[in-house]
Amino acid sequence: MGACVYYFFSWWEQKQEKPLINLTTFRTNRTFLCSNIAAMINYAVVFAVGFLVSLSLQYNRGLDPATTGMILLAQPLIQMIVSPLSGRLSDSIEPAIIATIGMGITTIGLIFLLLVLPDSPVIFVIVSLATLGLGYGLFSSPNTNAIMSSVHVKDLGMAAGMVATMRYVGQIISLAIAMMVFSICIGTVKITPEVFQKLEFSTSVILTIFVCIGFVGIVTSYIRGTVRETG
Repeated sequence: MGACVYYFFSWWEQKQEKPLINLTTFRTNRTFLCSNIAAMINYAVVFAVGFLVSLSLQYNRGLDPATTGMILLAQPLIQMIVSPLSGRLSDSIEPAIIATIGMGITTIGLIFLLLVLPDSPVIFVIVSLATLGLGYGLFSSPNTNAIMSSVHVKDLGMAAGMVATMRYVGQIISLAIAMMVFSICIGTVKITPEVFQKLEFSTSVILTIFVCIGFVGIVTSYIRGTVRETG
């Protein structure tokens, strides 16, 4: 059904003088296409991490919700500091380069989390989350800059819409992967001490999947070309 809707939408858009989404841009503009895919991947590997770490800290380590929340603040705090700086930096340095570095650091942060959960000292979890926030902060603003700078002025509205769309699609994919793995490994039972080991295993599987997708994101971000070349 989804494929039929997509086919009809593509056919309809190509017939319009002023289409909602200029599909030709995706076919002819590699920077625009790869930047959007990289954005989707970035959100896909990051969005569910807070949920996973929260479960691990509370169930596998026995921390209370307040302490868990304080630990989880490491990622958004670093991201909040880095994002504006990386955005300004991308005005003078090729944004594709900064975004690719950010995607690489994000993947490193995921590897750190995979290694430290669930029984390493909490400080290592905080460092891993901070690394993830650093990578996310370095990626997000420059990647958005690359998307917006790679299209003509008449397509800026579409480009802004695609930024939001990739964010939502990536977030959906992230939670879908997490829920699928939990359903397969744990099922629909209530989380009790009897399933803590399965929860730990499921978290490791999910993070492993995210790491693999992260490497795809690095490659996608790297091969996009440059805004200067596109411009």
